[in-house]
Amino acid sequence: MPAATLTVGGRSHAGQVAVLALGGAFVKTSATFPPGTLLEFQLTLGRHAVHSTATVRSVSKEGVGIQFVHQKPEERTKLRRFLTEATASH
Repeated sequence: MPAATLTVGGRSHAGQVAVLALGGAFVKTSATFPPGTLLEFQLTLGRHAVHSTATVRSVSKEGVGIQFVHQKPEERTKLRRFLTEATASH
């Protein structure tokens, strides 16, 4: 599972991405955020990272479901490339 960092109000929280799509992700983390929280999401892919602004959509004991609400075009391209390569390798 790729590593992720969720940043809210200048505080960073570590997590692991369990599910990833172009529109969002489910991040396993011990941090808790109420639905609607706006956060900065960073996905670490080896030596590269993908950055997005996201909103918390769901919360569970295991983590949070987030929806990407803003991504620069180059960040979306990196995410799309990663997803395409991950799909091809399975």
